[in-house]
Amino acid sequence: MSDLSNPYDVIIVGAGPAGSSAAAILGEQGHSVLLVDKESFPRDKTCGDGITYKALPGLKRLGLDAKIKSASPFQTNGYTLVFRDNSRLVFEKPPAENALAYIISRHEFDHILLENALRHPSVTFLPDTKVTGLAYEAGKATGIAVAGKETPYFGRVIVDATGVNSILGQENKDPRSCALAVRGYYSNVTDLNNTIEVYFSDDILPGYFWIFPTSPTTANIGGGTFQNIVEEKKINIKNLLHDFVEHHPIASKKLKGARLEGILKGGKIPLAFGDFSWSRVRGNLILIGDAGGFVNPITAEGISYAIQTGIYAADTIGEYLMDGCKDEATLKHFDELWKKDFSNQYKMGDIYLEGIEPPLIQKYVMGSLLRSLGHLDMKDPATSYEYLVRLKVLTKAF
Repeated sequence: MSDLSNPYDVIIVGAGPAGSSAAAILGEQGHSVLLVDKESFPRDKTCGDGITYKALPGLKRLGLDAKIKSASPFQTNGYTLVFRDNSRLVFEKPPAENALAYIISRHEFDHILLENALRHPSVTFLPDTKVTGLAYEAGKATGIAVAGKETPYFGRVIVDATGVNSILGQENKDPRSCALAVRGYYSNVTDLNNTIEVYFSDDILPGYFWIFPTSPTTANIGGGTFQNIVEEKKINIKNLLHDFVEHHPIASKKLKGARLEGILKGGKIPLAFGDFSWSRVRGNLILIGDAGGFVNPITAEGISYAIQTGIYAADTIGEYLMDGCKDEATLKHFDELWKKDFSNQYKMGDIYLEGIEPPLIQKYVMGSLLRSLGHLDMKDPATSYEYLVRLKVLTKAF
């Protein structure tokens, strides 16, 4: 039990990928951590269930890369993009290389990360605990208040990992910078391969439908678009998804006999748009994962950023604690770490906000193509022809 004279070193609210990653690193360093979540684990979480290759460095740091690979029931080596005119672009990596994505349910994935954090005896977990806000002393956050408990839990540093509807720090309210998505699990799916399938459609643009294989005959199928578009056009995403499954010229053929297992579930996703350089550090409070809006604005992928921001926060907090908590400015180092690593990836969101000028699209498409072809012998006529065709399909999509 903590009090003002004997607080936890760190209190982390939210035991998803961001919170559990931070707790694991801090626990490894021997710091006392209170990890709190409103739910018991394992628990379900609405998601596409794709753990991309970008998450592997963070999982390796946590010592979980091999475990996640082995726990993944289905691994994909590429992407299939289906455009509005039903033309396709397929990209596959050689089978010998690491998969581009590991498909594993958040029910299992999040539980693995949590159990990894709880291996450390200095980490205490409180499930089914509703946090109602921060506790303050002389204007400084000193802990968290929870429902049904008269006295707060006290901590030297507070970490907000509560997700899109952040209850401690930045709440994501602007519908123009949030997406809404719906997904379901389907059985009896045919013609699946080892690629993640993404479908662009006038019904849901700017956004997409997806088919993420979870086995040779099952898939996580969903779709999402921007919250402001859903509200302005009064779109029912569940109805759009049903229509996609039944009538899309390509997808409906492999989904002809598919069955929805359970129900469709939806969720809100914060996206990194506009001026994203604001600090995620407020005194001794740090925002990580979705609570800090760390989600790719183009793909809506957030798991890799959740893990990495959890690790960066833990490393920064470790420095602060080792220095005797002398200077809260030390915690600002967290901002430096995430900005250096991936802030440039978020700038692509400006394309959506400002529109795409021809010189920009040319630079982006050609740059992406050249990076992906760097290892190929483009002097070979067959290779050159194949990728000229791919380039034509890609530019047609734009």
